[in-house]
Amino acid sequence: MQIDLKGLQKGPRRYRGEEDPVLLDVGDRGISAQGPLRYDLTAELAGHELVVRGTVRVEMEFCCVRCAEPFTREIRDDAVLLTHRVEDLPGGRDASGGAAGAALVDLTEDIRESMILLFPSHPVCGEACRGLCPQCGRNLNRGRCACRPPADARWKSLDKLKLDA
Repeated sequence: MQIDLKGLQKGPRRYRGEEDPVLLDVGDRGISAQGPLRYDLTAELAGHELVVRGTVRVEMEFCCVRCAEPFTREIRDDAVLLTHRVEDLPGGRDASGGAAGAALVDLTEDIRESMILLFPSHPVCGEACRGLCPQCGRNLNRGRCACRPPADARWKSLDKLKLDA
């Protein structure tokens, strides 16, 4: 996503729309976007700073760490605040007195980073998720399994101990 600085010289400007979720570039990590990245941002120049505020959201599919089933969750950042130092404002002069520089600021990496930081580190489909049976691997959310808990062998050595009274 790019912001045109020329359009901000008259005052703040609102940007609303959708971007291809490929900009998140999450690769093949059991995570995938389930729709476009939606944004509602306001950009303005404050001196030599570009300030961008607003909301960014996307539906993501994760793999539950307990039951290994996919689930979808909205990742939403309602407090986006990005700033960029803008030395050369379009149409103005730079420090050496020459013509000003680039008129576009690319926010793609900043938005990508802020969204990825909101991803859960241990994604769970729900607090009530019962996970997988450690013996047979059955998803316990779908029903019980016939496995019996293994015997607790931690005290077995003490059973062999002979104590004379």
